Amino acid sequence: HIDIESVTYRADLVSLEFNLDRACTVSLKFVYFPGISVYVDGHKSDFHLDCFNFIEIDGLEPGDHTIDIKYATPVIHYAGSVLSLLYLCSALLFLKRSNTR
Repeated sequence: HIDIESVTYRADLVSLEFNLDRACTVSLKFVYFPGISVYVDGHKSDFHLDCFNFIEIDGLEPGDHTIDIKYATPVIHYAGSVLSLLYLCSALLFLKRSNTR
């Protein structure tokens, strides 16, 4: 049995505070996406994905717990955005120079 005490939602964080009456695997109906990290009681935690790509955390002991699911944009997305911006600027400069000739 699990008693959820509070749930907090932000753009980069979902936080759950709850109490377990026995040791169990916690299955979160939260789909994994690259850039997600899971913290249990303030410590980065290993997790696995079920067949629907939902996050599961094994081996939680009875008692009070906090699970934080944090999202940070992967570096590759930042690099892709920078390259897209550079391409757009280069294309605009090329078009501007082509129109002035």
